[in-house]
Amino acid sequence: MKQTQRPSQKAEGYSFGVELELLLPQTAINELGIRIGGYHAGYPLPAPFPAGWTAERDGSLHTSRQGYVPVEIVSPVLRGRAGIESA
Repeated sequence: MKQTQRPSQKAEGYSFGVELELLLPQTAINELGIRIGGYHAGYPLPAPFPAGWTAERDGSLHTSRQGYVPVEIVSPVLRGRAGIESA
């Protein structure tokens, strides 16, 4: 059965956020100039990352892998179609 999606005006009113829980190599963090802030107190990601996205610590992330750093990348509040396209 073929499915179709109909545009919804309601969708434009929805807001959401994205959180990426990652283990990043320390070398990449250094090369890209990423600073990691505290929980809910992240530092903005440098260019070429999108404006408003931050890097922060998250207590649920752990690693014993040498040379890797747990980090959560957090989006700003995103809204509607433009938010989906920017994520």
